[in-house]
Amino acid sequence: ITHGKIILGLHGVVSMRRRHDVVVETDGPKPLLRHSPGGLSIQEDGLQLLQQARQPVHLVFTIGGSRCGKSTACNALVFGTDSGSQCGFVTGNSFDPVTNGVDVAVRSLPDGGSLVVADCEGAFHICGSEQSARGFGTLGFLAYHLSAVVLHVSMGSIDERDIEVLGHLAASAQGMIEHDQSLGKLLSSCQPRKADIKDGPEPLQMPMPSLLLLVNGARFDMGDFVARRLLRPPDGGDRQCARTAISRAFAGQPSLEALPACDHQAYWAKVDGLRNRLLETTRGNTERLVGGNDLAERLSLLVAKLNGETPKVLEPEPQAEAVLRGLHLEPLVEDIVNQFVAGETGNGTASVASIEDALAEFDERSSMLLSGSTIGKAKPSMRLGVVKEIRERLAQRLASVCDAHKRGQQEAAMQQQLAGLEQSPCSDRELRTPTPPGTPNGKRRSLKRLQASIEMAEITLERIQSRSTVQLNELRDAVSVTEHHIAQLNQYSLEADGLFTAEFKTWQQSVQEQFANAARDRSRNASAQALKAAQVLAPLQEALRSADTMPTPDGALLEEFQAHLEELKLMKLEAAESAQQALDERLQELQQALETDVPPLKELMGRVSRHVMESTDALREELQVERRERAQRHLALREVVGRLQVSLEATLTMDDSFSTPSRPTLATAPAMPGRWKHEKMHAK
Repeated sequence: ITHGKIILGLHGVVSMRRRHDVVVETDGPKPLLRHSPGGLSIQEDGLQLLQQARQPVHLVFTIGGSRCGKSTACNALVFGTDSGSQCGFVTGNSFDPVTNGVDVAVRSLPDGGSLVVADCEGAFHICGSEQSARGFGTLGFLAYHLSAVVLHVSMGSIDERDIEVLGHLAASAQGMIEHDQSLGKLLSSCQPRKADIKDGPEPLQMPMPSLLLLVNGARFDMGDFVARRLLRPPDGGDRQCARTAISRAFAGQPSLEALPACDHQAYWAKVDGLRNRLLETTRGNTERLVGGNDLAERLSLLVAKLNGETPKVLEPEPQAEAVLRGLHLEPLVEDIVNQFVAGETGNGTASVASIEDALAEFDERSSMLLSGSTIGKAKPSMRLGVVKEIRERLAQRLASVCDAHKRGQQEAAMQQQLAGLEQSPCSDRELRTPTPPGTPNGKRRSLKRLQASIEMAEITLERIQSRSTVQLNELRDAVSVTEHHIAQLNQYSLEADGLFTAEFKTWQQSVQEQFANAARDRSRNASAQALKAAQVLAPLQEALRSADTMPTPDGALLEEFQAHLEELKLMKLEAAESAQQALDERLQELQQALETDVPPLKELMGRVSRHVMESTDALREELQVERRERAQRHLALREVVGRLQVSLEATLTMDDSFSTPSRPTLATAPAMPGRWKHEKMHAK
C-alpha cells in the first residue's frame, strides 16, 4: 500500500493511507437517513457501511446548531489531514444549510474496531428542515439511543440555549422509555446479552450514552472545569430542570473540549486529543459497544417505531404558540368549564347536547380570539393541531364533569332513600326488635336499607381507592425523585472529593517545585558569591605574594587592601540579607495564597508554615555561623597583614642601621617567604 492510494471496493471508495508507519483505513461518507413525506427513510449505502464496520463499533453522533462546523469537525476526526474537497463530509461557506438528514463515515482503529462518526443536520436554521427547526427532533432521539457518545458542537462558546435544548433532548428521550413500555421492550430486545429481561412493572434500565461538548473556534479558555460548572446553576435561579435532566439521562460527568480555528498551528494536535478522548469515553461505556449488525437492527426498529407515530415531546413547542395558548386558549377553556359546571348544577341534568353546545362555543370564541379582526392588526396564527388538541382535552374535561355530576346525583338519591328508610317508624321498631318470620314487609325494608348501605359503601370504597391510588403514585414519584437527588448528591460529593484531591496534589507539586527552585537559587547564589569572592581575593593574594619584590611598604596599598576586605564583607552581608528578604517575601506570598484556598488546606498551611519557619531558623543559624567564620577569617587575615607590615618595618630598620648607600630590598630577608607561608596556613 502506497501513500494516498485509492482502492475501489464493492461498496464505495476506500482510502488507505500510512501515518507514522500505521495503516489507517477510512470509508465514506455515505448517506444513512433522509427525510421523506412518511417520516425518515434509511439509505442502503449507509446501512451497509454500518453493518460492515469492524467490531467493536465506537459510534459517535454529532448534533448542534446549523453552520457551526459539525461537518468540518467530523472530517478532522475521521479523515485527519487528508480531508478536503476530494474526500470527507460536504462543507460550505455560505449561509444555506449543507447537510440533510444523517451521513456516516468509518475510520479503522490500529488496535481493532472502528470509529463511526454520524454527521446530523444542523438545527435552528430558518431555511433548514422542518423537523429540526426548534430542536434536534427525531434525529436527536436516534442519536441518544444509538450512539456511545453524543458530541454536541457549538461555535465560539456555549450558553444557556445549548443547555436548554440538551435538557429537552434528555428529558424527551429518557421520558419516552419510562412512559412507553412498547418502546422500552423494543430497545431491550435488541440489547446484546439482555434477552433474559422479564416483563414487569419495574422500568427497564437502559444503557445511557455519554455527553461531550465541543466548541469550535473557541474564544475563551475552556476545559472540564467549565463543564463541571455547566450543571451547577447560579443560586436563586430557576434553571435546575434542564441540568437535572442532563445529569439523569447521560452517563458520567459531561466533558468539554475546545478546538481553535482550522488554520491554528495547534489545531491538529487538539483534534488528535479529541479523537483519543472520544475513544476512551466509548471504551468506558461498554454497554454501548456493539457490532454493526446490532446497530443496524436497532436503527431499523427505531425508525419504524418513529414513522408509525412520532411522539410530540420530541419537538419543542414554539414560544409564540405557548404565549397565545397561555393568554387566550387556556383562560377560554377555564371560562367554558366554569360556565358548564354552573349550568349543569342549576339545571340538574347533564347531556351530550350540552357538551356539544360548549364545544361549539369554544370553536366560535377561539376563532374570534385568534383572528384579531377587531384590532385591525396582523392575525396571529396557530397550528390547527394545537387548537384541535386543546378542544379534545376540553371535551374530555366536560365529559368528566358530567360523569362526576351524575355520580353526585346518584349518591344524593341513595342518601335520601337511606334517610327515608331510617326515619320511618316501622324501620325504627324493626331496628329495636327482631323481625318475625311472618312479616315480609319488614324483610323488604331491611333488604332495601341493606342494599342502599352496600351501594353507599361501594361508592365510598371507590373514592378511597382512587384517592389512595393517586396518593400512592405521588408518593412513588416523590420517592424516586428523592432517590435520584440522593444519588446526584453522592455523585457531586465524589466529584468534589476527586476535584479537591487533584487540586491538592497540583498545589503540593507546585509548592515542592517552588521550594526546589528556591533551594537551587540559593545554591547558585552561594556559588556565584563564592566565585566572586575568589575573584576578589585572587588579586589580593597575588599582591601579598609579590610583597617581597616591593621596594618600600606602601600605606596606600594597605588601605586599598583593607577597603577591599570591607567591601567584600559588606557584599556578603547584603547578599545574605537580600536572600533572607526574598525568602521572606516568597513565604508571605505563599501564606497569602494559602489563606485564600479552601478551608481543608488551613491545617496543612499551618504545618507547612511551621516547617518553613524551622527551615528559616536553621538557615539563619547557618548564615550566622558563616558570618562568624568569615569574620574570624577576616581578623586572621588582618593579623597576617599586620605581622607582615611589622616584619617589613623591622627589615627596613635593620638595613638602615648598616648605612649602606644602596636602596635595600626585601630579597635580603631569606626567612620571610617561609614565615609568610606558615602564617597564611595558620590563618586558614
